[in-house]
Amino acid sequence: MNILIFCGYIDDRKTTDANVNIAKRLCREVAKQGHNVTLAAIHVNTAPQGTVVKTAEDGNYKIALITPPPFVHRHRDRLEQYVQSHPDMPRGAAVMRFMLMHPFSAAVIKYSYSKLYKYDIPENYAIKAVDDYCKANAVDAAVAMTFPFISVVSVFGTKAQCKKYIYQLDPYGLHETIPPEYNEIEFFAKADGIFTTDILKRVYSCHDDYKKFCDKIFVSPFPTLVKGDAAHSSLPVPFDSEKTNIVFCGSTHDNYRSPKCFLECLGKILEKDKNIVATFIGPHTSATLDSFAALYPDNIRIFPSINASLVPSVLDKADFLLNMGNTFKLQVPSKIFEYFATGKPIIHQQLVSDCSCLEYMEKYPLAFCFEESSDATAEKLYSFIKNNLSQTVSWDKVSEIYSGNIPENVAKNLLDIIG
Repeated sequence: MNILIFCGYIDDRKTTDANVNIAKRLCREVAKQGHNVTLAAIHVNTAPQGTVVKTAEDGNYKIALITPPPFVHRHRDRLEQYVQSHPDMPRGAAVMRFMLMHPFSAAVIKYSYSKLYKYDIPENYAIKAVDDYCKANAVDAAVAMTFPFISVVSVFGTKAQCKKYIYQLDPYGLHETIPPEYNEIEFFAKADGIFTTDILKRVYSCHDDYKKFCDKIFVSPFPTLVKGDAAHSSLPVPFDSEKTNIVFCGSTHDNYRSPKCFLECLGKILEKDKNIVATFIGPHTSATLDSFAALYPDNIRIFPSINASLVPSVLDKADFLLNMGNTFKLQVPSKIFEYFATGKPIIHQQLVSDCSCLEYMEKYPLAFCFEESSDATAEKLYSFIKNNLSQTVSWDKVSEIYSGNIPENVAKNLLDIIG
């Protein structure tokens, strides 16, 4: 069977994009089970060259990189030159002035790929590219991974005669902040099937707008439970083996993934024990994290993103792993299954009382969950750290608890449904 999986964007400069990594892992496992698989995406940082197909690094599947035509880049470069030539003007104001002065360029940029627009993306170009590819390669099934939403638009816009599925990474229709033009219901009606988490399936089954689709909504957990390979001679960040090391890998943001409660608890712990170090790795825009790092420079460290291949080595060096749930209660950070795979003790800070991570954390033998920063909570966290240092959960136990998240099992389940 020929299968196309569309994951939105690929940026060669980013190595920790969860959506892309999930898509690659799914492609790899589906290909291993004897199918022809293509991972399709809009290529963010390449020279304009239409659609270029290449073989993935492991040789198991193909990658189709879609880029806008050259004239789009010319107009985008023209805008960038204008912005750079007005350094004293706020970027937003410079962009607006350029758009008013050059309406044709504005139209080209608006309806083609540009980092300046979050939602105005190359729908027409991506649809045509996916359509051409599906027809030329006799694709039997096209799967849209729903983060970002351009994936759904691109797959369901094609007129190619293939089955079309949604792999529901992010429940757009249930987010109050999503623009109304993202009509998820419309695509659910068109889809031959929707793959989503067990939590979301339960929500959909009780939601008036979605329950009519229950017969074609299937549980498909994230394919992210993989026994990590920590065999690297050097680490991208230093660790002090004499300290107790807590590690967080991912992005922080004061609005949707704030480390405030954890940091407040840690501050209370550090008043009596300075032997604990918390290391945050990845993109962050949290002023709270910055302020605590300035207050405790020897105990709170911040590092930029690292190559995804090095993450297992970093996690292996940690004594404890820190996870922060999202404010969107229906989102599950895919990284938690990578955390589980290490067998390390996990500290989980939830940001909402009905955090979707709790269902998974409660099954894990070495997890401490909390949502506020009282003295009592800080004391419990400190006891968890003292009592579970050097404790681990075996891989056999983890893979038994979360067997549905093993990539091979996820791919088999998907293939059984696609047929």
